[in-house]
Amino acid sequence: DKEDKLSKTPQLSYLDERILSTPPLAVKQAGNEVIRMAELAKENFIKAAKAFINIDDTELDEIENTEEVINFLNHSITPYLVKINNLDISEQDSEYISSLFHAVTDIERIGDHATNLAEATIYRRDNKPVLSEDAISELNIMIDNIEKLLDKSINIFKNQSATVEEAKTAVDLEEYIDDLHDEANDNHIKRMNKGKCDTKAGMLFINTITDFERVADHAINIAFYIPNPPQVAEEN
Repeated sequence: DKEDKLSKTPQLSYLDERILSTPPLAVKQAGNEVIRMAELAKENFIKAAKAFINIDDTELDEIENTEEVINFLNHSITPYLVKINNLDISEQDSEYISSLFHAVTDIERIGDHATNLAEATIYRRDNKPVLSEDAISELNIMIDNIEKLLDKSINIFKNQSATVEEAKTAVDLEEYIDDLHDEANDNHIKRMNKGKCDTKAGMLFINTITDFERVADHAINIAFYIPNPPQVAEEN
């Protein structure tokens, strides 16, 4: 049952000591556990981003609980990866375990940005800085595209392969999010200069678009932890 496997309790759903006696199974289950962690981080980021937009504090406890699960998985999966890497596994499996090490780090960072957004939601609720309609619109467009990128990246990582077209879609999304960040930053400076935005709201906005851009950076990293990733030229 998918819901059980995506459990929000701090426990491992796929890994235990017994499977270490069957190395190929241990490799597969380590991958499943990391993908579970990625899905939780994606879900938590989207939830936290929407809570921030709507100044909705009703989900904050659940966001915090999920972040605890993500941190638990980070600390629990890594020792298993070390043990599995010391088993008699193929070179291909060894490379996959190496990619899982890297992915866990990026996933954990995405979780940290969700926590930042949860804290920013509390700040908005308590201090009531006024973000303009334009600023909120810019944030919503970034969120929509980050969600697409997270879906695409996790799917590529899960499949451990990507067509040139799939890789290009992911890279284009990440570059578009970078452009949205830069454009939002420029627009913010214009609003500040016209006196349409106070300093508190301005700092909050800059911190938020920075969190968003960093999540996109981690997402694209995850997409390319695959064997022989397609070469995709960046467009200038």
